[in-house]
Amino acid sequence: MNKTFVIILIFFLILIGCNRKQHKVDKIQKAKIEIYLPKERIVSKDGSELLNDWNFRKELKKDSSSILLNDYHLKYARYDSITHNIIYAGSFSATENDLPSTPFIYDNEILGFDFETSEIIISASGVEKLWSLQPNMNFSRQFILTADRKPILTGYFYSIYSSSYVKHFYIVYNSGYEGVEKPEFKDENFKIEYNPESEFNWELEKYDFKKIDEFYDAFEKSGKIAK
Repeated sequence: MNKTFVIILIFFLILIGCNRKQHKVDKIQKAKIEIYLPKERIVSKDGSELLNDWNFRKELKKDSSSILLNDYHLKYARYDSITHNIIYAGSFSATENDLPSTPFIYDNEILGFDFETSEIIISASGVEKLWSLQPNMNFSRQFILTADRKPILTGYFYSIYSSSYVKHFYIVYNSGYEGVEKPEFKDENFKIEYNPESEFNWELEKYDFKKIDEFYDAFEKSGKIAK
């Protein structure tokens, strides 16, 4: 009788341990992957501030008519003294303090990520939000991709109508404009490109997102790695 009781007790303890382990896995898999638009634009650390750069001031003095400046440019644009290019959309980092209360694209609208093609898969409702996102032709629109509101990647939504380059991660999207009828939206794959240069680069190499541990872990634990 005692032997039977011990066997039952051991089985019961194993069952509890398995349930706890499964609960822990389920809890990890419920981590939310979301995309936010920052509360306000984040200043890039690339290059230098425009008017603090001696080379830029020299260029400005030489031909100020070719350079359009306003307060927004002075605050957010940067200058690359090597290429003599203005950096409108440079690399930046973000913290949870930069996030608004609600995401731009919700967890259920991010269907997965294909690490072979570097493509993020967004649902039809998410694609519609992108289509409705007002572009910023020079500076592009910053985004912050998060796991449970912890930033794991920053980048830009880059409109197909934009004429300036991005020196960071970016997603090219088709933005609508007034007078154009909304198309029928469907799930869509968007490639996340990476340009480390302060100029247009038409031959970008595919970025290995597996190198970003937090990024890979988030999609793995949420079960959103595309097969």
